[in-house]
Amino acid sequence: MTSVSPAPVEDHAPLFSVVIPVYNGEDFVAEAIQSVLDQTIDPHEVEVVVVDDGSEDSTGSILDEYAAQDGRVVALHQPNGGVSVALNSGVDAARGKYVGFLGSDDRLSENTLEAVGNFFAEHEDECDLVAIPLMMFGARRGPHWNNRNRFATTRVIDVSREWNTPQAAGGGTFIKSEVLKDPGLRFDPRLFISEDQTLNTLVILRKMAYGVVAEATYYNRRHAVGGSLVSSSQFRREFYTDIPRYAYQRVLDAGREMYGQAPRYVQAMVAYDLSWRFRADLAAMDPDLEPDYRDLLRGLLRQLDVGVILAQRAPVEVRLSMLSMRAGVPIRDLAERRGTTYFVGDKPVYSLEVKPRARHRPVRCDIEFFEVHGDRVLVDGVFRLPDIDDFDLHFEVGGRRYPVERVHDPRPVRSSYGNEVAAAVPFHVQVELRAGELLTPMVRAGHDAADGGIAVPVQPLMHRFTGFSGRSDAFYYRRLGRTVFRRQRRFSIERVDLGLLEVLRAEAGVFRRAARAGAKAQVLAMRAGAIARRALRRREIWLMADHKSEAGDNGEAMFRHLCAQPRPGVVPYFVLRKDADEYAELKRLGKVVVPGSRAHLRAYLDAAVVMNSAGDNYMLDPLGRRRTYLNDLLSHRSVFLQHGVTKDDQSAWLNRRAKGFDLFVTSSPAERDSIVQGDYGYRPDQVALTGLPRFDRLVSRPDRLLVLAPTWRKALAGPLDPETGRVGKSERFAESDYLAYWQSVISDPRLNAVMAERGFTGILALHPSHSAEHSTFAPSERISISPYPHDYRDLFSRGSVLVTDYSSVAFDFAYLRKPVVYAQGDRDEFFQGHLYSEGYFSYERDGFGPVVKTVPELVDSLVDLVGTSCEMQPEYRDRADRFFAFSGGGNCERLCRAIEASLARDTAPAEDHDPSRVRA
Repeated sequence: MTSVSPAPVEDHAPLFSVVIPVYNGEDFVAEAIQSVLDQTIDPHEVEVVVVDDGSEDSTGSILDEYAAQDGRVVALHQPNGGVSVALNSGVDAARGKYVGFLGSDDRLSENTLEAVGNFFAEHEDECDLVAIPLMMFGARRGPHWNNRNRFATTRVIDVSREWNTPQAAGGGTFIKSEVLKDPGLRFDPRLFISEDQTLNTLVILRKMAYGVVAEATYYNRRHAVGGSLVSSSQFRREFYTDIPRYAYQRVLDAGREMYGQAPRYVQAMVAYDLSWRFRADLAAMDPDLEPDYRDLLRGLLRQLDVGVILAQRAPVEVRLSMLSMRAGVPIRDLAERRGTTYFVGDKPVYSLEVKPRARHRPVRCDIEFFEVHGDRVLVDGVFRLPDIDDFDLHFEVGGRRYPVERVHDPRPVRSSYGNEVAAAVPFHVQVELRAGELLTPMVRAGHDAADGGIAVPVQPLMHRFTGFSGRSDAFYYRRLGRTVFRRQRRFSIERVDLGLLEVLRAEAGVFRRAARAGAKAQVLAMRAGAIARRALRRREIWLMADHKSEAGDNGEAMFRHLCAQPRPGVVPYFVLRKDADEYAELKRLGKVVVPGSRAHLRAYLDAAVVMNSAGDNYMLDPLGRRRTYLNDLLSHRSVFLQHGVTKDDQSAWLNRRAKGFDLFVTSSPAERDSIVQGDYGYRPDQVALTGLPRFDRLVSRPDRLLVLAPTWRKALAGPLDPETGRVGKSERFAESDYLAYWQSVISDPRLNAVMAERGFTGILALHPSHSAEHSTFAPSERISISPYPHDYRDLFSRGSVLVTDYSSVAFDFAYLRKPVVYAQGDRDEFFQGHLYSEGYFSYERDGFGPVVKTVPELVDSLVDLVGTSCEMQPEYRDRADRFFAFSGGGNCERLCRAIEASLARDTAPAEDHDPSRVRA
C-alpha cells in the first residue's frame, strides 16, 4: 500500500465515490483500491467505499488496514448477501456527487475521475450516466468486444438515434448520486448477474442519453480458469428463471411505461444479452427447466423488432435462430428466397453471394484434406451455411459435376439454441483434376423452384492438413514435384504442370506474395532454408517426443530403438526440455532438440516422420502462425504413438479432422477395429496394428509393491502452464470425493496391517494432470506418495499388484500378466464429465481383474491378493492372451515397417473400401 492519507476536510462531500463490492478478493482488491486513490484529481474529491460481502479469506483485514491508514477509504462488512445487496450498501454509504463502480479485481486508469468530472461539468443537464471504455488484461488482452465504436470520441450518445449502443457493464460507469436516491433505481437483489445493465438501462431511459469519455480506461481483469461470476452463472437455476424475468422483462416494461412502447435502445440491450444466451452451452442447464426457459425467451423475442434482432453483432445462425424462435416456426418456413438473397418479410437476412458489406459470413467451404493421387484428388471438408434451405452441394471441374457425399463429423457440437439453425455439412468427394483445370466448390439453391434455382461458387478455405500455404485473402499454394495447385479467381483451385524454370518462377512468386501479405523476414528465411536443405538432403529425419518436460513413453521407446538399431537413411531426433530428467541420457544416445527451439523447428520442417505419444500441439503444430507461409513444405507422416491403449471412445478428441494423423498405432484387433469402424475418420490403411513401442521395454521383476495409479478428473484439473506443459493445483481438489476416496485407501488400517505382515509397500502415482496435488495426500505407514514425474517403467517392473480406476496403465500390467484391480466408485459421473465416453472395452467382460466400487470392497480384494501369491487369475490371464495381438516384444520394429510402408504408399484406397466414412 503506497497511498498517503490527505488531511480530512470537515463536512466536505467528495466529488466522486467509487463503490467496490468484494467477496474473497484478497489477491487483487488492494490493487483496485489503490487505482482509485492514485487518481490525478484533487485527493479530497475521492472516496472509496469497499463492501466486504461476507468474505472468508483475508479480504476484511486488508480493507480495515486501508481504512485505518487513509481517511478516504470506507470499509463496510456485512453477511454474504450477493453482489446487488453489496452494491446497494455501497451506494447508501457513498457521499460523492457522482457514484462509480469498480470490480474488486479490476482497476481504473489514473486520469479516470478527472476526465469524467470534466465531462459531467460540461454536460451536466444532458445525461445522468457516463461510461468509459473497457480494456481487458490478464488471460485475455485488448479492447472489450462491447466497446464497439462508441468510444471513438468523447460525446453524449442520443440513444433514440444511436439505439444499438447498449451500455451493459457496471464497471466503468458513473451515475449522479441524486438519481440513485430514487427507490426504483437500485440494484435488484434478485439478480446475481445483469444487475448492472438493468440499472444502467433504467437510468439511461430517463433522458434517453448517456455520456462516453474516450480518454479514460477501465481495466477489466480476465481470468484463465474460473474466477468469473459470469462464466459460472450458467450452472445456476436463477440464470434461466430470474434473470429473464427481473432483468430483461423489467427494462422492457419500464420503457413501455415511460414512452408507450419499448424504445429500440431497450430492445437492443435485451437482444444483445439474448444473442449471448443463444450461443451458451445448454448442457449446463437442468433439462427440466428447458420448456419454461424456451417460453420465456420466445416471449421476450416477440417484444423485439425484427430489425433490432438482425442488427446484433452475432453470428448469422444466432440471429436466424432468434427469428425462428420468435416466430415459433423453423427458419426454412419463415425465410423466402429472392434470387440469391433470403428475406423475412421485407428484411434481408442472408445472401449466398459474397457481399463486402454483408453482416454475416458468406457460405464457406472449409477444405480439411486434399489428397492427390495422380489425377485423382480426394477432398474432405465442411460446407458452412445456415440451414435455411435444401442446398445441393457439389464441386465443378472442367464442366464436370461431382456431388459431395455427406458424412458424419465426430467433432463435438455444443448444444445451443444458436446451433439449431447452424449447418455444418461434412463431406467427402473424389474428383478427377487434370492439368489446366479448375476445382470449384458450388452451392445450388431452389433446384425445384419456378425460377430453376440458382448456383453460386463458394470460396474455399484451405486448412492445415491440406498441405497448402497462404491464406484466403492472399493466395493458396501447394507444390508436388512439378505439379502446382494454386488459387484462381477467388473461388477455384487450379492445377498446373510446370517445367523446371516455371517451378522456380512459381517458388519466387510465393516469396513475393507472402511478403506482400505481411510475412515476416524470419519466416521467409525459414522457407528459403527449408527449400535449400530439401535439395541437398540425403537422409530422412524421424522426429519423436512424449511430453515437453519428460520422456518415458512410446516416443522414447522408438528413439532408443532407432538409435540402437539404425535404419538406412534415417536420422532419429527427440524433442525434450533441457531440465527433463532424461535429457542428458537421451542426448548421449542421439540428437535431442528443445521444444520451440530453432533446431526443433528446422527438424520439423525437414522431417519425413513426426511421432508423438500425447497428440500435443507443440509437436503437431510447433510453427503456429508461421505455418501460414510454410505449410506446403510439410510433407511428413504424422504418427500417433498413443499414451496408452485406447479402450474408450475418444473420437471427439482424436478424430482425423481434428488431429490429421496419417498413422494411428494400436495394440489389439479390438482396439484397431474400434478406430477404423468408429467416428475417428481413419481409413484401414491409416491404423497400424503393431503394439505400443513402450511394451518392448517392459520387464517383470515384482518386488512386493502395490501401485495405486488412478486416472485424472477433468473437473479437478488445474490451469495448464503452456511453457512447461505441466498442470497446476486446482481449488476444487482439496474438497473432492476423489481425494477422500484414495486417501481412505492409503490410510486403511486393515490394508496397511496386511501389507506390513507380508512385507509389502505401496506407492500412489498420480496422473500428470494432478501432479501438483501430490502434497495434498498424506502417506501412511506402508504407502508413500510419489512426486511427479514417475518412473512408470520401474513401477510396472517392480509392481506386484496394480490398482487403477479407468487408466490405460492397466494394459501395461496386463501385458506382463500381473494382477489388476479396478476401483470404480464413480463410473457414471466420470464418463459424464470427461473428454470421452465408454467404448468397446467392458471392464466386467474384458477387464484384467475384478471391478469394485467401495473402499472396503477394494481392501478385500487387495488383502486377498497380498495375502496370496499375487498371481493373475486364469480367467484374467486368458483375457490378456486374447486381447493383445503381440506379446514378447518386437513392437518397435513392426511400427518401423508400418511407417516405411506408409511412406512408400502412393495410391489411394478404392472408394468403396473406406468404412471410416459414416454416412450422415
